[in-house]
Amino acid sequence: MESTLIEISNVSKVYGVDGAQTHALRGVGFEIHVGEFVAIIGQSGSGKSTLMNIIGFLDTVTTGHYKFKGQNVTTFTDDQLAHIRNREIGFVFQSFNLLPRTSSLDNVRMPLVYAGVSDSEQIERGKEVLKMVGLEHRMGHMPNQLSGGQQQRVAIARALINKPSLILADEPTGNLDTESGKDVMKIFDKLNKDGHTVILVTHEKNIAAHAKRVIEVLDGRIVRDEKNGHNV
Repeated sequence: MESTLIEISNVSKVYGVDGAQTHALRGVGFEIHVGEFVAIIGQSGSGKSTLMNIIGFLDTVTTGHYKFKGQNVTTFTDDQLAHIRNREIGFVFQSFNLLPRTSSLDNVRMPLVYAGVSDSEQIERGKEVLKMVGLEHRMGHMPNQLSGGQQQRVAIARALINKPSLILADEPTGNLDTESGKDVMKIFDKLNKDGHTVILVTHEKNIAAHAKRVIEVLDGRIVRDEKNGHNV
């Protein structure tokens, strides 16, 4: 039996005050199970980024409910959300978000510093995840000594370091050339094959084609949610 990781029920998100409101999400709902590879697609302004922020505990719902691992997180405080976010979510962003004067290994192990893990375990786990993304030979390199694709692979390694329940990637190939983008997507493919749950937010159909399921958002509503029959 599949284990439900995420349950979104009739979720709406409204920004602003009366008279100047923006309805970013309008009653969306779906479930995501452990081990799925899901692409959330939509054009700019569709609501997909708001949805990603809610899934990743970076924003909260206006109405509706969000359950994560069976817990109703809708009523969690900011501190509770931060705690669960740091423990359960591995983020990969379009802009890499690496510290510029810090080695690959030190960038990758940064989340463990905040988690209070010992130096020796930080280094051991850092080497392990860099090897997973094929960058064990670049551990001492600074971001400016790496290509864009290599920087994104460091960012993926950093997302994996806490052994998260969910990898949440926001336009992860947006700043990369075509070949580097393909290399990065191969890593997501492999991570999913190895059992990781991956949610990919993108507006590019060729990137979404890697996922096994596509959820399309338009004007704050889900207009398509189907298995992807054209995997690459």
